Amino acid sequence: MRIPSMTAVVVGLLVALAAVAVQAVPVVFTTADGNGADCAILGHGTGPGSQEMTNFNTGGGYAGDLRVYDFTYNMTDGNARTYLRFNVPTSTWTGGNLDGTTLTLTVKSASAGFGQTNTSRITFLGLNDAYTGGADDNLDNPANGPVADLGNNWGETAITWANAPGHQAQQDGNSSGVAQWQAANCTVLGFLDVGWQSVSNGSKLVLSGAALGNWIKTDTDGLLTIFLVDQKVPIASDWYQGGNSFFFYSHDGAMAGSPSFYPTLTLAPLPEPTAAMLLLAGAGVLGLRRRRN
Repeated sequence: MRIPSMTAVVVGLLVALAAVAVQAVPVVFTTADGNGADCAILGHGTGPGSQEMTNFNTGGGYAGDLRVYDFTYNMTDGNARTYLRFNVPTSTWTGGNLDGTTLTLTVKSASAGFGQTNTSRITFLGLNDAYTGGADDNLDNPANGPVADLGNNWGETAITWANAPGHQAQQDGNSSGVAQWQAANCTVLGFLDVGWQSVSNGSKLVLSGAALGNWIKTDTDGLLTIFLVDQKVPIASDWYQGGNSFFFYSHDGAMAGSPSFYPTLTLAPLPEPTAAMLLLAGAGVLGLRRRRN
């Protein structure tokens, strides 16, 4: 029986580990892929709990546009939040390190609010995989009574301020100093401090970081819901104020048919540290044998 040489063994190891490294090729998903979705919702009224159940996918001057703002005018609260869903099969990332994952939005326009600084903090929340909806967890309390929240498989034309999962419906306008999401049902993925003057049509907002990748790895059904809120800091002494407004392209709005403008989730699985170290060690052993020979 022929025993493989050390060189052959090392080469075989390098080939196997290289296969692991190949998995680092980025995989791109948009909200138009599979069961993906995107939509913006509006809460508007004279105080927390008084919401106008508006869905921007169903009409209006900005139909289809995504948006994020927290606007207060003469004690009238207005707040827009964006919901995204990506259909990402778990087989895409199983066993990989997703620290290189990014979420990208393309800006359509931005404008200043009243009495605000140039910068807004846009926070990204991930709906936890275990949340299925069915109860009035967002405490919407509209005039017609509690509305059951949707689950991860919400519809673009069905989701409203009252039934959107994960967010806190009563925390709008002047209550921005209070958490705008349900801590038990969401994971904070990160935030971006964005100046309305620093972005324009076509600008890209990119969220990255380990929190995003780690949250994705908790998924079991291939559906990833992410929503955005504006954490405006109210000016207590000024009744006339408003947050900066940010509008983004959706997959079915003005740039429908142009995927480069769609909300995009890019998975970039990285080789696990152990595999990478073995790859380097194997290369070193092979190089050492060649020098000795």
